[in-house]
Amino acid sequence: RVGAGNSANGNPPADGVYFEKLAADTNWFRVTRASSVETRQDTTVAVGTGFVRFRIRRVDASTIGFTIDGNAEANITTNIPTAALQQFTEVRNAAAAAKTLDHDYFDLLITGLAR
Repeated sequence: RVGAGNSANGNPPADGVYFEKLAADTNWFRVTRASSVETRQDTTVAVGTGFVRFRIRRVDASTIGFTIDGNAEANITTNIPTAALQQFTEVRNAAAAAKTLDHDYFDLLITGLAR
Protein backbone atom coordinates (compact mmCIF):
# COMPACT_ATOMS: atom_id res chain seq x y z
CA ARG A 1 0.00 0.00 0.00
CA VAL A 2 1.12 3.53 -0.69
CA GLY A 3 -0.81 6.69 0.14
CA ALA A 4 -2.28 8.14 3.32
CA GLY A 5 -3.88 6.36 6.24
CA ASN A 6 -4.71 6.86 9.88
CA SER A 7 -2.34 4.04 10.90
CA ALA A 8 0.35 2.15 9.01
CA ASN A 9 0.00 -0.65 11.60
CA GLY A 10 -3.55 -1.56 10.57
CA ASN A 11 -4.04 -4.22 7.93
CA PRO A 12 -5.73 -2.35 6.33
CA PRO A 13 -5.92 1.00 8.13
CA ALA A 14 -9.40 2.00 9.33
CA ASP A 15 -9.25 5.24 7.31
CA GLY A 16 -7.21 6.05 4.23
CA VAL A 17 -6.75 6.90 0.58
CA TYR A 18 -4.14 4.74 -1.10
CA PHE A 19 -3.07 2.40 -3.87
CA GLU A 20 -2.70 -1.26 -2.99
CA LYS A 21 -1.75 -4.62 -4.40
CA LEU A 22 -2.82 -7.61 -2.30
CA ALA A 23 -1.25 -11.07 -2.59
CA ALA A 24 -3.70 -12.40 -5.22
CA ASP A 25 -3.85 -9.16 -7.27
CA THR A 26 -2.07 -8.67 -10.58
CA ASN A 27 -3.14 -5.02 -10.96
CA TRP A 28 -2.93 -1.94 -8.74
CA PHE A 29 -6.14 -0.99 -6.94
CA ARG A 30 -7.26 2.45 -5.73
CA VAL A 31 -8.88 2.54 -2.30
CA THR A 32 -10.79 5.01 -0.17
CA ARG A 33 -11.62 3.81 3.32
CA ALA A 34 -13.65 5.49 6.08
CA SER A 35 -14.38 3.88 9.45
CA SER A 36 -13.31 0.44 8.11
CA VAL A 37 -15.73 0.59 5.13
CA GLU A 38 -13.95 0.78 1.79
CA THR A 39 -14.36 1.39 -1.89
CA ARG A 40 -11.77 -0.60 -3.84
CA GLN A 41 -11.47 -0.27 -7.62
CA ASP A 42 -9.19 -2.02 -10.11
CA THR A 43 -6.99 0.48 -11.97
CA THR A 44 -6.36 -2.07 -14.78
CA VAL A 45 -2.66 -1.13 -14.50
CA ALA A 46 -0.53 -4.25 -14.06
CA VAL A 47 1.93 -4.48 -11.18
CA GLY A 48 5.53 -4.68 -12.40
CA THR A 49 9.10 -4.26 -11.22
CA GLY A 50 9.75 -0.81 -12.73
CA PHE A 51 9.28 2.59 -11.14
CA VAL A 52 5.66 3.75 -10.85
CA ARG A 53 4.40 7.30 -10.37
CA PHE A 54 1.36 7.39 -8.09
CA ARG A 55 -0.72 10.53 -7.66
CA ILE A 56 -3.55 10.98 -5.17
CA ARG A 57 -5.34 14.30 -4.89
CA ARG A 58 -8.39 15.69 -3.22
CA VAL A 59 -10.52 17.01 -6.07
CA ASP A 60 -13.13 18.46 -3.71
CA ALA A 61 -14.70 17.67 -0.34
CA SER A 62 -16.28 14.45 -1.61
CA THR A 63 -13.95 13.31 -4.42
CA ILE A 64 -10.48 11.74 -4.41
CA GLY A 65 -8.60 11.50 -7.73
CA PHE A 66 -6.10 8.71 -8.47
CA THR A 67 -3.51 8.64 -11.28
CA ILE A 68 -0.79 6.14 -12.19
CA ASP A 69 2.11 7.18 -14.44
CA GLY A 70 0.30 10.27 -15.73
CA ASN A 71 -2.62 8.33 -17.23
CA ALA A 72 -6.23 9.51 -17.01
CA GLU A 73 -7.42 10.34 -13.52
CA ALA A 74 -10.09 8.11 -11.96
CA ASN A 75 -12.22 9.40 -9.10
CA ILE A 76 -13.81 7.80 -6.06
CA THR A 77 -16.68 9.60 -4.31
CA THR A 78 -17.62 7.03 -1.64
CA ASN A 79 -16.08 6.24 1.74
CA ILE A 80 -14.00 9.42 1.82
CA PRO A 81 -12.28 9.57 5.23
CA THR A 82 -12.61 12.57 7.54
CA ALA A 83 -10.04 11.30 10.06
CA ALA A 84 -6.52 12.72 10.22
CA LEU A 85 -4.25 10.84 7.80
CA GLN A 86 -0.49 10.44 7.53
CA GLN A 87 1.61 9.42 4.54
CA PHE A 88 2.68 5.78 4.58
CA THR A 89 4.12 2.98 2.51
CA GLU A 90 3.57 -0.61 3.54
CA VAL A 91 5.08 -3.82 2.23
CA ARG A 92 3.69 -7.12 3.50
CA ASN A 93 5.50 -10.22 2.37
CA ALA A 94 2.99 -12.93 1.39
CA ALA A 95 5.52 -15.15 -0.40
CA ALA A 96 8.83 -16.77 0.49
CA ALA A 97 10.83 -14.20 -1.44
CA ALA A 98 12.59 -10.97 -0.50
CA LYS A 99 10.82 -7.71 -1.31
CA THR A 100 12.29 -4.24 -1.81
CA LEU A 101 10.75 -0.83 -2.22
CA ASP A 102 12.64 2.21 -3.50
CA HIS A 103 11.26 5.72 -3.04
CA ASP A 104 12.75 8.04 -5.63
CA TYR A 105 10.71 11.16 -4.91
CA PHE A 106 7.87 12.22 -2.64
CA ASP A 107 5.97 15.50 -2.81
CA LEU A 108 3.18 16.83 -0.59
CA LEU A 109 1.36 20.00 -1.62
CA ILE A 110 -1.32 21.50 0.59
CA THR A 111 -3.29 24.44 -0.82
CA GLY A 112 -6.33 26.45 0.22
CA LEU A 113 -5.29 26.96 3.84
CA ALA A 114 -6.19 30.16 5.66
CA ARG A 115 -4.82 31.62 8.89
